[in-house]
Amino acid sequence: MQSCPVQPQFRRPFPDRLVAAIRLDATVYEEVEHDEEAMGQAFWVVVLAALAQGLGALQAPSIPALIGGLFGLSLVGILGWVLGTAVIWLIGVRLMQCTSDFAELMRTIGFASAPKILMMFGVLPLGWWGSAMLAVLVSILSIVATVIAVRQALDVTTGRSILVCVVAAIVGFAFAIALGTVLGVGLGTMTTDTPQLPLPSSIPGSTGAPSVLAH
Repeated sequence: MQSCPVQPQFRRPFPDRLVAAIRLDATVYEEVEHDEEAMGQAFWVVVLAALAQGLGALQAPSIPALIGGLFGLSLVGILGWVLGTAVIWLIGVRLMQCTSDFAELMRTIGFASAPKILMMFGVLPLGWWGSAMLAVLVSILSIVATVIAVRQALDVTTGRSILVCVVAAIVGFAFAIALGTVLGVGLGTMTTDTPQLPLPSSIPGSTGAPSVLAH
């Protein structure tokens, strides 16, 4: 007697997942957590979020400058995604003994960037108040999405997920301050050690004409 084949797991198309993530649908975070093939989708969510933020905020003098700025923001977004996941994984799994795989966290946290795609509406003439309201709305949605993503990936309560996110934010903020201080000190040292070259009193090769650099 032939056994009944295992029914394939339901997978929403990428656009449906994207919309569900923006709507803070917890089921989509649970879905991508267990879908090993969703890592590429999470990557593109992070990139789209970075591009949307850049389009809504960048003021470039030319098209090449805009493209370069968007490319830089995409790299920063990807780096922040990886480092942020690492911090949450260390706090949630290593310190608080929650159960999760690093790849699962990366997928869910990547999709938690979906609300930032709404920043693309910043290209519209919303005015100062409209832009501020859009930024506040996106920030709130992103925070809630991150809490949901961490909760689903670590299989913890909402309160414990909030605790993990708060501790991770504090660690990330402290790291940013420390890095900024080190870079600031380094740049300051380089500036103070720069030798001062004396200015010439006359232009070489001039025939008796007074120099504009003369003291």
